[in-house]
Amino acid sequence: MLITEDEIRKAVSRAFEGAETQLKREPPHRIWGYIIWGGFENLAPEERYREVDAKVRTPLGLRVANLGVLIPLTQKEARKGLVG
Repeated sequence: MLITEDEIRKAVSRAFEGAETQLKREPPHRIWGYIIWGGFENLAPEERYREVDAKVRTPLGLRVANLGVLIPLTQKEARKGLVG
């Protein structure tokens, strides 16, 4: 069974308290999106992606086969229009 948007949001909120999650769906099943969280502020981009993998993707296991990229942004980056 593939992961749902609701399950992704719950996993992100457990991993990154207070984070905002914006998800997009591409037919038929692909999900991708943004994680906007102040805790990413002092992390390099590659460290952010490692955090997302370790705290969101890995715990969800093989069910994330339909999950594309989750782009980790700071609140400041999101305000600058990097969220599309």
